[in-house]
Amino acid sequence: MPRPGVAFRPVTLSSEADGPRQAPRVGGAEGTVEADNGTGTGGTTSGGTASAGTSAQDSGNPSAPAPEDDGNPGARLPEGGANPGPLPPEDGSDLGLPQPEDGGDSGLPQPGDGGDPDLPLPEDGGDPSPPQAPAPAVESTRPHAPGRHRRRRPQARKSSRRRLHGVLTALAAFLVIVTVVLVATTNGAPPAPTGTAQQPGPVAEPDGQIAPPPNYKLAFSTDFPGTALDTSTWAQCYPWSPAPPGCSNFGNADEREWYLPSQVHVDNGLALVAQRTPTQGSDENGNPKTYTCRSGMVTTYPSVHLKYGFVQVTARLPFGKGLWPAIWLIPADQSWPPEIDIVEHWDTQPTARATLHYGKQNSQQRGTVNFTDADKGWHTYTLYWTQSRITIYYDNQLALTTTAHIPQQTMYLLLDLADENNTPGSCSGTMYVKSVNIWKPPPTPATG
Repeated sequence: MPRPGVAFRPVTLSSEADGPRQAPRVGGAEGTVEADNGTGTGGTTSGGTASAGTSAQDSGNPSAPAPEDDGNPGARLPEGGANPGPLPPEDGSDLGLPQPEDGGDSGLPQPGDGGDPDLPLPEDGGDPSPPQAPAPAVESTRPHAPGRHRRRRPQARKSSRRRLHGVLTALAAFLVIVTVVLVATTNGAPPAPTGTAQQPGPVAEPDGQIAPPPNYKLAFSTDFPGTALDTSTWAQCYPWSPAPPGCSNFGNADEREWYLPSQVHVDNGLALVAQRTPTQGSDENGNPKTYTCRSGMVTTYPSVHLKYGFVQVTARLPFGKGLWPAIWLIPADQSWPPEIDIVEHWDTQPTARATLHYGKQNSQQRGTVNFTDADKGWHTYTLYWTQSRITIYYDNQLALTTTAHIPQQTMYLLLDLADENNTPGSCSGTMYVKSVNIWKPPPTPATG
């Protein structure tokens, strides 16, 4: 119990993060602690009742204001400097014996404060009384108040779990990306050749051109020497033509040309010439028909058939109104489809197209490539055909690759210059072919 005439400052707890706050209130035999911003009232102990004052800023005891300095909190000095002694309480009680709120004996010291009632307890840390045994730690015998330090532990565990979850999620995403990149890289690579797994695929030469696999054998090669076409190798019309020596592709209603041997020229290279000249021909049934365009074509039908292989044609395709140059393959048994269009070009378009035709409904798989200079210089058109894949290149540029609906028939090669426009200014141009080379794969159970 405090000495008469000495007022005590209410105990405050401070935190660097939260600032000063009132001491927690301990109540009950087990010492329940409650954080409070108002009056702090001590709980019942085995020796009596302890009461702590309230701050002068609230509705507590106005006779014990918290001073702003470190002086005696119970001595308020007037402006004149004289010490009038302790201020009487508002309730008029005896200054010598403060009255407790619970009506107990105010003359007995309260063990809750642990001190001698006749000795003031200074705030400067002096020892006014015999040393007292330290009080046991509050946390050792009662549950903790929900203080900030108790909330940090579960937050830390939760934060650790979040960090671990984030790391695992990022790792999983990274593995997915790596897998997608590897699959895309594998799909974009030159296809594995048919046959054994040890067979290599096409090879990129130093000049950027695509070369056949090393174990493929050159089966046919020509650069059209001399000044005449070798007709033992090359035909100048379709084999189904009803009225040789001329013919047309009756399967395409858009075609306006009539092919004639006179439009095929050889002079150390092949030239297929389209001219806008009315020409007498026939229709599909052999009836007479006049065509607005005459042009040239050649095929390897008499001599070179292949089932799988590596085909390269070096050519210069003409650009012009209505012109439709093509390098393609169709079945040697004259069935249709399938059809492999290595390259087709129309008019003056900036693109060229590779197409695989298949199925009774003429389904198609296409690859379109920007090719604005196909009419300038020489360009190499490559077909790599295996039992399980078709891949087509324009120079070293991939135009089409597919593993679906691969033809399994023997086929032959065609080179032609068609026309699809009968208006003035159409059907005027020349398709030049520098060379044709065909490689076949080594004999295997798959290729025969």
